Order: sequence, then C-alpha cells, then structure tokens
Amino acid sequence: MPLNGWSMVLVAAAAVASVRTGSSQSLPRLEPVDVTPALQELDFTVDRYPPFVVHPSGCLSMFDTNESQLVCIHPVSGATVRFGRAGSGPGEFGSAHAIAPSRSGGLLVFDGGRSRFTLIAPNWKLEKVVPSTALFVAIYPSDGDSVLALGGARGWDLVTVSLSSGATTTRFAPGAADTTILSGPFGINGGFWLVRRSPTEWYVVSPWHYRVLVEDNRGNLRSSFGRDVVPELPSEREVSAARRLMEKGNGPANLDGFMKRYAKTPKTTIAATPVRDPDGRLWLATGRIRQDSTEVDVFDAAGKFLGTRRIPGEVHAMTASGPELYVLVEYLAGPREGAQGVLRYRIRQAR
Repeated sequence: MPLNGWSMVLVAAAAVASVRTGSSQSLPRLEPVDVTPALQELDFTVDRYPPFVVHPSGCLSMFDTNESQLVCIHPVSGATVRFGRAGSGPGEFGSAHAIAPSRSGGLLVFDGGRSRFTLIAPNWKLEKVVPSTALFVAIYPSDGDSVLALGGARGWDLVTVSLSSGATTTRFAPGAADTTILSGPFGINGGFWLVRRSPTEWYVVSPWHYRVLVEDNRGNLRSSFGRDVVPELPSEREVSAARRLMEKGNGPANLDGFMKRYAKTPKTTIAATPVRDPDGRLWLATGRIRQDSTEVDVFDAAGKFLGTRRIPGEVHAMTASGPELYVLVEYLAGPREGAQGVLRYRIRQAR
C-alpha cells in the first residue's frame, strides 16, 4: 500500500546487479481459469487496501469494509468463511491495513483502526491479539514469533515486530538520498510499494513516477529501472465520479478549484500492489485503461521490460500463489458496471 509523507527526487539508474536467463526473458501468457460464481461478482465491498491474499488453505482472503470482517472464498468450491465484526474487542476490527499468511498456517491482520495485530489460527479461531505502538501498512512473514512490517515511527521503515511483546526492531531504514522518489502532483505524497525480491533484497516501487529501485536489507541502492510512459489525465467520467465522492463525503471547501487541479493531474501509473511471480518477473498494474481493460506491464528479474498484458476491468489488487495470478477488478461496463469481482489466471510461458 502506498505510504504518505515522502518527497520526490528521481534516482539515477545504477548498473543491473544480475540478469536472469531462460523463460523469465519472455513475456508470459495469462491463461484464464474459471472461478466460482461467488467470486465473479462479490456481494460485498472489498477494501483495495490492503490487497487480498491467498490463505494457506487455498481460499482468497479479503476485508469486507461494510461488515468489518475477513471473508475467505475458495476459488473453485465457493466455500466461504467469515471472521470478526466491527468493534474493539478480541476478534473485532476497526479497519484492516494489512493482511498476510502466518507461519502457523492462518492469517495475521494489522488493524490500523485499533493499532494492533490479530493472529487467526488455521481453524479460524482467534489465537492472540498483540497491541502496537506504531502504524503499519504492509506485513510480511518473518522468522519465528515475529513479523516484518512496513511503517513504524518514521512511517517508512521496515521493522521486525515481536508477536509476543509487540516490541519493534528496525531492519530496513531507507535514507533520504535513495528513498525520496515518491511524491505525486500538486503536493500529493503517494509513498511506495514494497515487494520482496530475494532474502536480501527488496523492490521499492514508486506508484507516481514509474520507477523501481532494488535495495538491500540495509537500504543500499543496488539498481533502478522503469519505463518511460506518457502521463494520462483523468477522463471526464473519472472526474465526475471523483466529484460525486467528494460531494458525498464533504470534500474541500473550494471543491471547484480542487476538481480543476485534479482534472489536470496525471493519474497514478502503478495502480495496485506489484506481484513477483515464481520466475522473478515483476507485474505492475498501471493506471492506463483502454477499452474497459487495464494494462499490466511485466519486467524480468533484472528490470528489462518484457511487454504488456491486458486484464478486463479496472485492476484494484493483485496477488500470486505459485503460477496462479488472482486479480481483484471493478467491472467498467455492462450489467455488472461498478461491481467488484475476482479473475484468475495461470501464468504460462510464451509460445
């Protein structure tokens, strides 16, 4: 999830540290795979932040913003499990900022509304609740009784959080010289996406300026890559939709002025959490939408641009489990316009 509070200075590309050979050098195909009707059009609203994840049991876990609970739907059988409700007690949620599979085979949820971690056992029973003194926007499984979390006191560090005591230890603290890459137009700060590249390296991805840094666990820059893209402005439909949301939510006092600036502001070029596939390729869902589909750009492990695949609808989130790619989309046209659904693809090698 993008994180607020950074300014922008583009970092010059460094030499690529390593180059993969073989299949990762080709643009793979996406082979559509049927999913249960329960996923084709969801009957609840999914928060696009945090991204949904694959539960160790194989179901897709998402956060229902209407009911403040986790929902897990199996992509084939449609079997559904719900956990939690709105509230401040054990097993209840304010708002889920991050979800990840736990080492025990269940789920770990960071509840930003309650500033705490909730650990859910594989049998969907509440395991424990761990208070936190900091806010986090992404979590990654770590070693033993701990978790890696993005956020912390400065807001952009990667820290280790003990799930016994809640104590934090800084692991990855990007400095100003190599992490000030991420502010958006007219003062909007977009932050970054963080994707594990290897046990010792991370992709730090700018959603605003289409740059990807490769940094080690100490925050040292190893390489940088991206692709020159033509910025797109919001369509009339998007401007109208944004105005309706602003009016409904009591937006800025000078709404007309805000909307004029918005209409002249390039859209985010990386619109959902990037995904790394088993061959090390990085999939970036862009903000470029053509004929009711979203462009997804693919880079190999060394940062070489391989090409673009199109996914129907507006991509809200992506997650991968082995060669399976799951995509949360909003349908843009037809009888399901405005509804959310999940598409499933199998990543195949290029012919």
